[in-house]
This record gives sequence, structure tokens and C-alpha cells, in this order.
Amino acid sequence: MAGGRPTKYHKDMPEQARKLCLLGATNEQLAAAFEVSIESIQGWLRNKPEFLQAVKDGRENADGQIAGALYQKAMGGDTTAMIFWLKNRRAANWREKHEVDHTGQLDLTVITRKIVK
Repeated sequence: MAGGRPTKYHKDMPEQARKLCLLGATNEQLAAAFEVSIESIQGWLRNKPEFLQAVKDGRENADGQIAGALYQKAMGGDTTAMIFWLKNRRAANWREKHEVDHTGQLDLTVITRKIVK
């Protein structure tokens, strides 16, 4: 006989999760919405392929909608949207942080003196 509490998971949850993720829900917010622990959500993501796929679909769709809206704002002349777009899409040319390579060889000469009292 298996131990532990019965699962609260049911067949309607993937669709509910997809809709919540379309609204930007995080795993913590999914846990609150389903009245379960974050560990339960993480377990469902690992063990329920239909739940994982629904969450991915919802989040990808939401991200796509936001990207589309950002693109429209940038194309409409919104300078902030343009900068954000370029910093993320063309980071090598537009990012503010530049990386400097500090590798190489350093030649040091150590000089010691004997102090006489």
C-alpha cells in the first residue's frame, strides 16, 4: 500500500495552468491558485507531461504576445522600447556592460633588502 497524501492533481489542471501562464503566472502563483505547495507544482512539472506542456505553451504564448507588443511600440517610435529591443536582440553591439579579458602573463620582479640595525 502506497503512503502519503492523495494528490490534488486532476485532469482539468493543465488547461487551467495554461490559462494562468498566459496571464504571467509563476510556479509560486500556480501553487497558490491550486492551493498546493511549490513542491507539488515542481513534481507535476516533472511527472505530468501534459501539465508541463500546458505551462510551457502558456508561457511561450504570453512571451510572444509581449514581444509583439514591444516590437509594435519600438516600430511606433518608442525610444525606450527600441533600446530594450536592441539591448536584448543585439547584445554584442548594444549592451552597456563590456567584458574585458584579464588573462595573460604578468612578470614581476621581487626586490628584497636586508635591514641593518
